[in-house]
Formats: sequence, structure tokens, C-alpha cells
Amino acid sequence: MDYIITEKNFISTVKSFCKGANRADGYNNDCFSTSEVLRSRDINEMIGYLIETLEEKGYSASNIMNPIMKPYKRWVNGDSPSGLKEHIDGEIQINFQEFKQAWDYCHAVA
Repeated sequence: MDYIITEKNFISTVKSFCKGANRADGYNNDCFSTSEVLRSRDINEMIGYLIETLEEKGYSASNIMNPIMKPYKRWVNGDSPSGLKEHIDGEIQINFQEFKQAWDYCHAVA
């Protein structure tokens, strides 16, 4: 499996990240297992990596991701600096090799 976000899979991947994060965050509100707490942390770190990388590559993470994340009650806090791209284009390619477990979990529960 490729662990890369492109223009083609961007929306579906962000949705799967949100679904995975919500499942890991709310797996058992009364008694989290250690693995779920770690999984939740890893997924949220992966989403943070996506946000940072988008902005480093010249994209407005909040304007692009908030409409996708809103149905899952998640969002990018703050405003992106002005002058950034408002839409994902064919130039985007972000590697998530270091987040294989979190990526696989999110895609499995999506």
C-alpha cells in the first residue's frame, strides 16, 4: 500500500483520518485501553503532520480541510496566512510512511 496523499485521494484520506480519530478517541469513554490512547495520539499527530505539511507546501490547511472535517466535528484551529492556495491541486504529494499503523487503522475503520 502507498502511504501517500495526492490530489486524487485527498478528500477520502482526510475523511478516513477523521473517522479513525473519532473512533480511537471515543472507543470506550469509561475505560480507555492503553492501546487506544496511543492510537488516538498517533492519529492526531498524523493529522497535525498533514496540516503542517500542507502549509509548508503553500496550501491553506484551514480553508481546505475544515469543510471536509466539519461533519466529523473536527477542524483546523486558526486562520492560515494569506496568499496560500485555497484548493488541492496536482502538485500535492505527501508521504505518510512514518504513520503506517495510524494510516492503516484509519482506512480499516472508514
